[in-house]
Amino acid sequence: MSRKRTFASNNTKATMNEIQDESAVDPVILINSLSIDDANNGGTGKRRKSKSKVWEDFIPVSSGGKIQSAICKHCGKRLSGRSSGGTSHLGRHLKICPGRPGKTMEGQKNSSSQTNPSVMENWEFDQEKSVEDLTSLIISNLCPFSIVKSTSFMQFVASINPTFNMVSQATIEEKFIAIFYKEKLKLKEKVTNASGGVFLSVGIWGLVFSPTVRCFTVHFIDENWKMNRRIISYRCAGTENDEDHYYISMFPDWQSFCNLGDSDKTKLQIVKDWGIQQNLLGVTSQVPVDNGFISGIEASLSGSKYLLSKFKLLTVPCFVDALDRLFGFETKKIIQETSRSYFCYMTGSSVRKQKYNQIISSMHLKHPSFGSKQWYLTFYLLEVILKFCKAFPDIDITDPLRYNKPTYDQLEAAEAFCKIGRPIYHAIKVICSHHNASNTYFDPLWRLRIVLQESSNKPNIKEVHDVKNMNRDFKKHWDKWYLWLSVAVVLDPRHKIRFVELRFLQAFGTSAKMYISEVRGKICELFTSYSCHTRQKSILARTNSELPREVSDSYSLRDTNQNYNELSGQGKFKELNDYLGGELHLQNHGECFGETFAPANDAAFHGEQVYRQNDDFDILKWWKDNESTYPTLAAIARDVLAIPGSAVPSEAAFDDADERARLFETELSLQTAEALICTQSWIS
Repeated sequence: MSRKRTFASNNTKATMNEIQDESAVDPVILINSLSIDDANNGGTGKRRKSKSKVWEDFIPVSSGGKIQSAICKHCGKRLSGRSSGGTSHLGRHLKICPGRPGKTMEGQKNSSSQTNPSVMENWEFDQEKSVEDLTSLIISNLCPFSIVKSTSFMQFVASINPTFNMVSQATIEEKFIAIFYKEKLKLKEKVTNASGGVFLSVGIWGLVFSPTVRCFTVHFIDENWKMNRRIISYRCAGTENDEDHYYISMFPDWQSFCNLGDSDKTKLQIVKDWGIQQNLLGVTSQVPVDNGFISGIEASLSGSKYLLSKFKLLTVPCFVDALDRLFGFETKKIIQETSRSYFCYMTGSSVRKQKYNQIISSMHLKHPSFGSKQWYLTFYLLEVILKFCKAFPDIDITDPLRYNKPTYDQLEAAEAFCKIGRPIYHAIKVICSHHNASNTYFDPLWRLRIVLQESSNKPNIKEVHDVKNMNRDFKKHWDKWYLWLSVAVVLDPRHKIRFVELRFLQAFGTSAKMYISEVRGKICELFTSYSCHTRQKSILARTNSELPREVSDSYSLRDTNQNYNELSGQGKFKELNDYLGGELHLQNHGECFGETFAPANDAAFHGEQVYRQNDDFDILKWWKDNESTYPTLAAIARDVLAIPGSAVPSEAAFDDADERARLFETELSLQTAEALICTQSWIS
């Protein structure tokens, strides 16, 4: 019996009867929708028709006779489809779906023409504006300035606008310098006047040659409650091998750049040049932070920021770097053999290779590059293997073997490796995201902790992973992370202290009291410190507005302190108690941590979608809307939620080097390369 069911891939719709090229259908969508939905409908493919038109763009996936999830026909993303949750979240997804027709360049063009019919009538050519836009394009895409001398580029510009006078490379560089200084001044002012504190991260960007570059990035939440992560400087960290110094002598710019060094003095100068020493709360570094650098900053701290404890900076090891190192530097023999033999098996014939390429094109993981870390290259290939075996279990019947099918033990080894690789991959993705606040870090790291503990009891796991050392290393870092991770979760109105208490009780039993007490103690300590500052600001603001100018100018500090002391004695912790004791903030479908996560047996099919939290909730917007209700807690949230868990840029989360670092190996001067990368970070 032929079942007719509509799918879409790459904005192209097809039916099961019409599909000739299987590469037109995402096998993840195909397998899950057919096997789950059909199994629960007696193989008929029938389901009760939904009243909402939004289902025209989604494939429902049923279990137990009820719709559990919905797969977008345009991009393949899986969302909750439970009837209790409504369909508003599906509608919101369609508005931003990258694969939906109308979101393409052609669709945008047509839409723009229809909504703005008078654009061409009112259009006037502006040479200066065009040059500025061209310069911004070069900066945003890190193009070489010499592109303006390219014949093909000039022909392209002339075909679009013959009246545009192509400018010289020198003019573009001059315009770039003007933009650089303008944007730098704007960012410095924004950093200096930040409503909350500022964090600094120090990452390492490796180059093809021995020298490495330290990347300095500032992290803060501005007055509009928007997360800001901006690169502010680079400094050469020198060479790892002293014998390589004679290579550097051939490059005068590198020699002068290396002379700047990686010293404490240089780092302190960067902090002072950007005026962040008074606002600096902490440092996240990919390498151990120098004591001289930390003590030099702490000596200039004013104590006006209450996240600091006795004028000590919060130093946080880079989470991403620690997670990368969990795998160690060697891959076990069975994993090497599995990768090699399965690759030969999947590509051993034209039919299998076509299927293999189909799986590659449907992967939801970040595609590896030549510079990818070894563990990620291995993890990606093993996920492809598992997906291939699941999608095409009977391929041996239709396609003659050229290579022997790998053993069952090898397939089990692949699954064991990926079982740990998936939560590590997801944790890195979450922590490196430019938009995620620190409240999102706890859950993926906690789930990784659980997986590591569970894997310790698996038979033959030693042949795949050194789980004992992985657990030991993770615990060492977890002990440094968990307190601030927990505080950030408490500041999440969906969870508060109850979620942390539940997790610790489940994991530590009677010993959980120690961890919970430490979290509660830190919250009370922060609230006490911040409330002093918040109330004092409130009193000063009120007295300045209520008293005549001549009286306000002579208003004594003693009187201010007297009023402050009177207020501080009235329900000191009322705001904190109201927040912690209040109702949890619920999503449209009442989701909390763990309820929107893909089932474990789908892990091999959804890559980064595994353990996906609800993306709709904007914690910064919530605190912005509730700042007047919880002023002290909002001040704490502004600082704590900005704590960076990574010194590694998201673009290089799974690579040994960021591709932008290659600019330092081009004909650009090192100062120009630094300015170009920084400016891209500022205007993007």
